[in-house]
Amino acid sequence: VTGRGCHTAINQIKIEFSQDTWYIEGDIDQQFPSLDHHVLVELLNTKINDQAFIDLVYKYLRVGYGTNPKDVTPMRVGAIQGGPVSPVLANIYMMPFDHWVETYLIPKYTKGKRKRANPKYTKMIRSGKVTDHSIPSLMPNDKNFLRLHYV
Repeated sequence: VTGRGCHTAINQIKIEFSQDTWYIEGDIDQQFPSLDHHVLVELLNTKINDQAFIDLVYKYLRVGYGTNPKDVTPMRVGAIQGGPVSPVLANIYMMPFDHWVETYLIPKYTKGKRKRANPKYTKMIRSGKVTDHSIPSLMPNDKNFLRLHYV
């Protein structure tokens, strides 16, 4: 797929988040090894009405690992890191968190239509003499304007 690389992402950040003050990058430590099989199967059951498929996914999760077929340790939790289906299962596992962010956090931390104009900047522009290029046109810490972006 074209247009989905690092440079495209950086340009999108420049455009969409140019007025943002804070950025928080998160990473779920040990996500694959900590997936609860029962929680994942319940999440799948809410959207998929095919017990044979659900059973197949459950067997995939429990298959285990080892150096040879006689020395296999069954998995009680987690998904095989590097497995072809594991990233999709991890995304499904994260759906409740995504839903919580979108339905609770974003509405709570989104306020106002636009930032308030900076009176110092407005006064300088109206005087016709631009003397200080470091003065922002909008108030950088406007308490009546909040945005939360979730990517």
